[in-house]
Parts: sequence; C-alpha cells; structure tokens
Amino acid sequence: MKKLNTEEEKTFLEKFHMSVGGWGQIIPVQPDADLACSECYQAPQSAKALFCFSQYVASWVIGGDWKLLKTDFSNSFSADEEVVLRHLILGSEEGALDWRESYISHMSSHDEARYENGLRWASLIFHFLLFEGHGYILSFHKGKIKMLGLQDGFVYFYSPSSDIGSSELIMRECFGSPEVSPSWVVECFI
Repeated sequence: MKKLNTEEEKTFLEKFHMSVGGWGQIIPVQPDADLACSECYQAPQSAKALFCFSQYVASWVIGGDWKLLKTDFSNSFSADEEVVLRHLILGSEEGALDWRESYISHMSSHDEARYENGLRWASLIFHFLLFEGHGYILSFHKGKIKMLGLQDGFVYFYSPSSDIGSSELIMRECFGSPEVSPSWVVECFI
C-alpha cells in the first residue's frame, strides 16, 4: 500500500465529498455525499467465525479500483499488534506506520492478484476487529463509493442510498453458515 500524506489525503477525499474529522475519522461532507450507515454488526467472538465474518465483510468492498485505509487517532495498539498490522499494510517494506496518514491500494485486474489482495483486506479487517481498533476502508467500484467503519469490534456499512441493503444480503449469507468462507475465497484455491 502507498502512504498518502495529509495534502494528498485531503485532495483524494474531496473528490468523493469526504473529509477527515477531528479524531482522524472519515466523514461525508453533507449534503454532497450520498453516503449513509445502512447496517451495523458486532464481530463474532469465536476465532473461526471471526475469520469467516471478516472475509464476508471484505467481499462487500472487494470489487473496485482501489481501497483506502484510514485510522482514527483513538487507536492504542500494543507493540505486537502494531507489528502484525504493519506487515499487512506495508508488506515487506520497512518503516513504522503513521496512524495519522491514509494508505491506498490500487486493485489489480489480474484475477489471482485480486484474490490475494482480497485475502489481505480480509486479514486486515480480521485483525482490526480482533484488536478492537478504529479504522475506515473506502472502496470505489462502478461509480459508487462504499465505506466500512471498524470500531471496537463492530462493523459499520456505509453506502449510497441506491445501494442500501447490499450489506444485509452478504451478512445474511454469513450468518447462515458462520464458519464457512464465502465462495470467492473458496474459488481462489480451486
């Protein structure tokens, strides 16, 4: 992922009628942004169910040209948690994470790379929920922006008014088989 400095972040978010709030959270600039919280779910406590839950949550934002990760300023990860998150965000690159910056990932059009990137985002969601961190993931797909809010073990789905209900369908499938990965995960290993 590429780190965006504060000016790049601001310019990028303004294109989508978004800005950074006082705590570092991503907020829609009203009334221009057609984005509302449509669903909220508490993460499961079981490790396997949380793992699969994270894959389903990731599937809601897996399509798209890019993903942007922003954390707010209320995180207090332990040193070992930060090592795990740094590896997921920066990969093999050296360096410390700057929680005041945003990180962007451009999605590949190659299927194998898309699956691998999707699994990376699912792992990132898993760890944010496990560590009860605060983060936001923006995704842009087919002219629509979606946002996940991850806070204290809860997932908040933000979508345009024309897309409300899409997260409910995914979560209904997840809760129907809470310890079974979604089809896109299974397909990437076939």
